[in-house]
Amino acid sequence: FPSSISVDSATISGNTTIGGTLGVTGTTTLSNQLTDANMSAGSVIQVVEATHSAQAVTTSSSFVDTSLTVSITPRATSSKVLLLMNAQMYHGTGGAQAFVTLFRGDSSGTNLGNGDFGFGAAHNAAYADKNTVSISYLDSPSTTNSQTYTCAIRLAGSGYSYLNVNGEKSTLTAIEIAG
Repeated sequence: FPSSISVDSATISGNTTIGGTLGVTGTTTLSNQLTDANMSAGSVIQVVEATHSAQAVTTSSSFVDTSLTVSITPRATSSKVLLLMNAQMYHGTGGAQAFVTLFRGDSSGTNLGNGDFGFGAAHNAAYADKNTVSISYLDSPSTTNSQTYTCAIRLAGSGYSYLNVNGEKSTLTAIEIAG
């Protein structure tokens, strides 16, 4: 058998397997090689990130929306959406708690956290407190319609609940994962 052959022109159609190394010189067009439909489960399809450094403040005991939102349009109903958020939370009064959560939609939509406790809080029994609440949550929206995810905050106790009290940067990332 020859170790190599030279071909001036060739057309390969259908399902074809080529073993070893295929060297190509000149112009080559490969189409439909990496579509969403043939991505293996667990593959990253798309990433969307939002950053927010404006201060948001509330005295409400119910969750209120902030401007930290991200929208993503899943390409398949079987896709999952991995949500990652770092929220810079602060409360200004000892004993108060500044809770943060994520909603699918806005605060009238689906709370993805643990009810009134959301995903966490800044809390100190005696003093004002600031901390970063980090969230990772795997959502299954089961749709190809655009999904918006909104960071919401609330206060338990007296005083104020803040996101980005001193201009810190909070981030929210949505990653579509093939199902």
